[in-house]
Amino acid sequence: MLQKIDLLSFLLILIGSIMVYGSKYIFKLLKVDFEDKRNIIFKLIGLVIAGIGFLRILEVI
Repeated sequence: MLQKIDLLSFLLILIGSIMVYGSKYIFKLLKVDFEDKRNIIFKLIGLVIAGIGFLRILEVI
């Protein structure tokens, strides 16, 4: 299974995970107001990006 991991899949998973788990710190770094609606949208985008990376590893996409 580890032979199927390419650089793009790994980067997609990494970027998506950082977007989901580090959203509060990313908003602080960018000096943007931390709102619930904006946070949820940002996390959902991160989940989609990470999901695409996982599906590339599983060769679904």
